[in-house]
Amino acid sequence: MKKYKKRQRGANVVKVGRFWYSDYSDPVSGERIFKSLRTQSKGEAERIVAERLYKRRRVAEGIDKPRPERNLAQLLEEYQDYIGNGNRRRASTVRHHKTVLRQFERFLDCEMSDDWHAMRLDDLDLRLFEAWQTWRLSCGRKPSSVNCERMVLNAVLNYAVKHGYLSENPCGMGRLEKLLEKDAPVRYLHSDQIEQMREVLKDTPDLLDFFEIAVGTGLRCGEILHLRWVEDVDWHTGHVRVQPQDAWQPKTKHSIRDVKMSPTVRDVLKSRFAERGTGIHVFGGDKPWSHDRVSRPFREAYRKAGITGRNLHSLRHSFGTCAIRSGIDLYTLSRLMGHASVETTQRYGKVTQAQLDAAIGKLSLDAVKPSVLPRNRSKLLRICEAQKSAERKSLVYNAQ
Repeated sequence: MKKYKKRQRGANVVKVGRFWYSDYSDPVSGERIFKSLRTQSKGEAERIVAERLYKRRRVAEGIDKPRPERNLAQLLEEYQDYIGNGNRRRASTVRHHKTVLRQFERFLDCEMSDDWHAMRLDDLDLRLFEAWQTWRLSCGRKPSSVNCERMVLNAVLNYAVKHGYLSENPCGMGRLEKLLEKDAPVRYLHSDQIEQMREVLKDTPDLLDFFEIAVGTGLRCGEILHLRWVEDVDWHTGHVRVQPQDAWQPKTKHSIRDVKMSPTVRDVLKSRFAERGTGIHVFGGDKPWSHDRVSRPFREAYRKAGITGRNLHSLRHSFGTCAIRSGIDLYTLSRLMGHASVETTQRYGKVTQAQLDAAIGKLSLDAVKPSVLPRNRSKLLRICEAQKSAERKSLVYNAQ
């Protein structure tokens, strides 16, 4: 810690380097609180300290209840129990959160010199999470993956703020900057590749039906596998419905939607219902098919068709790309695909290099014409009229 001058009498903040630090005695415990406020403004630092002292004095006077104490290990364990109970998150999301937290604990074991389990939550600062970002990149993780893991840690800190364990999120309000990601291209199937896949899958009717539904509706793989004949396929209105179930939840609340069946999709579902309409699910009987039962045969089908760099999710990308090029606007497509925001849908409407090159060919410097200001227009008109009048008089004089 840098040395600093003795603080002035009655002052609760002191400047160390560029930033201001809090320096006061806690009214409840009597403990000295010396911590960076992450601001270079003295007025902002005094405001933050005044708010904290006001809350602690109310606790000391018995007006408010004291904030519950949690260390870092207790917070991580409590959060995992929270997301694992009930239907707050999908099972895959819970597994992802727990995996990220295990990696975060591994980082703490490797990089923290002392025992991090007993670390107070008030000691968490931005530098710790910036070091975590650097460590994850050194482990070979892509910036996009680190950004996804960053959202999990931010959810943990927000949980701590919500339950009063922290006064504020040290990574919130954009303090922990998002890493720059490479602009990965959307991997979709062209019209000729779609015909090739139909030719390869014609000997496996189940996979061909799945292919037609995925390309024709843009539903996710899990949404198709959990379609039910009675609850989710509405023959009267011609819609397939994505909605929560007892043993399965859509990806987000925005994923709950109705999608109109195209004539091809309707014919596929009708023929499938006539053959196998006795079960609960469209793909499966009382239980839906697993993801591997579909993804593995599709990898083999791509190999037979000579198509590389594509997976099961490319069928959804094909629907989105086809919709954009058919003239469907971004907002409508966002609702059709169940995206949480239009920003996610914009990846299908990106301008290609060929479009940029064609735009340069349309460039014409003659399109930029001089404009006349309104206040000078009347004056210019009078001058033009005078010139024309003079020319007419000159012609009459020469004729005489």
